[in-house]
Amino acid sequence: MGGAYGTGNFTPSAEFNIYADPEAARVVFTSGVPLVMMGLDLTNQTTCTADVISRMKKVGGPAGELFSDIMSFTLTTQYENYGLAGGPVHDATCIGYLINPDAFKMQDMYVEIDVNNGPCYGRTVCDELGVTGKQPNTKVGMTIDTKWFWDLVEECVRMYI
Repeated sequence: MGGAYGTGNFTPSAEFNIYADPEAARVVFTSGVPLVMMGLDLTNQTTCTADVISRMKKVGGPAGELFSDIMSFTLTTQYENYGLAGGPVHDATCIGYLINPDAFKMQDMYVEIDVNNGPCYGRTVCDELGVTGKQPNTKVGMTIDTKWFWDLVEECVRMYI
């Protein structure tokens, strides 16, 4: 999980994980190894709302209670700090992709990391339209089947009843 092809969450342009060490991220993105990027544009689609929290709490058991407690706190802080009706579960989307890549719409793009000092420092610059003519180096997550995702989360919570 890292990056964004749109708006950042640490600066207007940069997502936190990439911003933390954009030079290292640049090495990874230019390495030539196959990459999959689950950026904010995708992970923000998994916003955990009060309805989701209630759903998991109804499952019961220690996992249902833990999920409910943690995500209730997250919901409160997201609302107080940003006026949002919930918090995304960013990292879980990556596990979801490993379990069922068909639940995701992906797009091949050339992605580079801005390491120049300035307002875009740490940004994942995604060539969504192919205007640079450079070969795509990253599969970028565009959308996720959120119904499938929350069903998967519930299935996992039920494993610990």
